[in-house]
Amino acid sequence: MSNQLSDGQILKELKSRLSKLLEEEKAALKEKEIRDASIQKTKIAIEAFSNADTIEILETPQLQQAKEEIEFVYPKDKTWQERIKAYMKFRDKVLTIAQIVEGVKEYETEYTEDKLHAAISNIVSTMVKNHLVRTYKPAIRMKGYYYGNPLWFENDELKEEYKPDLKEKLMW
Repeated sequence: MSNQLSDGQILKELKSRLSKLLEEEKAALKEKEIRDASIQKTKIAIEAFSNADTIEILETPQLQQAKEEIEFVYPKDKTWQERIKAYMKFRDKVLTIAQIVEGVKEYETEYTEDKLHAAISNIVSTMVKNHLVRTYKPAIRMKGYYYGNPLWFENDELKEEYKPDLKEKLMW
């Protein structure tokens, strides 16, 4: 019995590795696009605060176009925790379980919405227990919690830029 790999097996492994590297490169390029858009927003904000009498930040056509071009790359080959963290990072604000389900259901077609909701709820609960995400409960009386990256909190308070759009929640 020989432990040597055939040329065909080596070639198959190399092709598989190349495929994974190309997928990683694609995800990295998408992350770069997101970062570039964030840099552009920050520059616009700095300019607005530096040169204007008003603190209102105006959206330029270039910024709007950059926002529209950003696509979410769903990491289907990763763990559930990594998928959820990736979606939260993409949305860049705290989210409810229902919002996470809504955002990822198109990528998880093998699950019914109820099963997906149950799975994500269970995983997020585990993530909270392991301090991988934190909960946020708005001051107004509202059912449920929002979940987000622990870095989005300062002194146990959610930073303003990561707070949810409560008008959207109240319209449900």
